[in-house]
Amino acid sequence: MTDVSDFYGIRNCNLGRKEMFSREMFPRSLSVALANYMDDHGIPLNLIHSDTSRNCCVSSIRTHELYGCAPPETSVMMFDFDSTFDPWTELAKGVPESGLVLRDERGRPGCCLDLKTSVVPDAATRDLPPDLQGPEITLDTAAIQGIALSMASSLLDERDAALAILRKDIPDDVDWSDWSSVSRHIDDIVCNLDILETRFVDLQRPRMLQAVWRTETDGPFMTDDAMDVFVWTDFALTRLFLDGNRRFADSRPTRPLRSAVRLFLIIISILETKGCQDEIREFGAYADG
Repeated sequence: MTDVSDFYGIRNCNLGRKEMFSREMFPRSLSVALANYMDDHGIPLNLIHSDTSRNCCVSSIRTHELYGCAPPETSVMMFDFDSTFDPWTELAKGVPESGLVLRDERGRPGCCLDLKTSVVPDAATRDLPPDLQGPEITLDTAAIQGIALSMASSLLDERDAALAILRKDIPDDVDWSDWSSVSRHIDDIVCNLDILETRFVDLQRPRMLQAVWRTETDGPFMTDDAMDVFVWTDFALTRLFLDGNRRFADSRPTRPLRSAVRLFLIIISILETKGCQDEIREFGAYADG
């Protein structure tokens, strides 16, 4: 455990000062420090969550609420970057590391988040009006796995109902290694995931912390009031690849479609494994869909 006082609110950390200021870590370290600063000054973070119609809505959440603690406790929290969230190891082997795991003074994990930093406008929205400019966000395989683990862990107490929704109209003999076989069921997979998220919308959890920096459209400098923090729930993140992927049966295996299948398979695999009390499976065995 290292004392890192150069980043606001980060006192106890698993990284040294040199690592925190490295090219790879600095944006993420600064993002967490910004969230801590905003909390101390009474500024809420923007919470992006899914509603019962599967629309992404924006509300607010305080940083200490995100961390799952009272404000005075944040000073003793341990900030473990690129760390494994211990409860997920009970669901599968080889789970991916999360960008940040928050632990209390006894080392017990409270929450885990992926960390993103984005610049507004991005290349695709630079020429649009300011109110239509946005940041780029990319979900890699590890991010999809984290979303699936987060959702599956929330659904454990509703395992039977969740599996009934996910399994509807999906035959047992699908060859998941053959896209021509899988693609015929894409519409049902997306539809079942939509129904699942509508039914259990109250179970969504914060999954990603995204700091956004706004720069001048035609220059490298930041604008006034340039920085803000957004928190995405696991359900909201799925909208990035589930929306717009309906009625695509027999289409080519695009990244969004593969992400939908991967999410579907991981959730089902975890819920079925926990239900029959089998030995915990190797995560990589089904993570790739």
